[in-house]
Amino acid sequence: MNEDKDPRIFHYTKNVIQSERFMGIQKRNIYEAIAIVVFLIVVIASLPFTSVVKTMSIIVLCPTTLIICIRGVKNRSIGQIITAEIKFRKNRRELHLRGPEYKREKGEMHYDENANDSIAEKGIRIVRTKINEFIGKYSDPEDSEHS
Repeated sequence: MNEDKDPRIFHYTKNVIQSERFMGIQKRNIYEAIAIVVFLIVVIASLPFTSVVKTMSIIVLCPTTLIICIRGVKNRSIGQIITAEIKFRKNRRELHLRGPEYKREKGEMHYDENANDSIAEKGIRIVRTKINEFIGKYSDPEDSEHS
């Protein structure tokens, strides 16, 4: 029988097969999934459990991990997500917006407020000043002389 005319044989054209993909899945995802699953098997095998527990853990966790790693998240592999997060954490800056009364060299505010105080300490200080203003405004001056 001639192979060219056999209907059971299908030849893929070059534009269907992409070099960076294997059956529609990125090769990077496949390599990372295999590496992560092998690492997971080694970790589970090193745990001090009975062989039944180890086997069941491998049977449940490894296929799930394999599928999640092969699929990826939003067309990104797990490795790409982790490296992007590490780069973000490394390059992240914290911007502190302060008013013109801030003295950079001492780390203190204009009104003797310490810039290193927590939010709770600043709130307590504001509440105390408001209470003292209220007491000073509405207290009877005759009562303060007798007590």
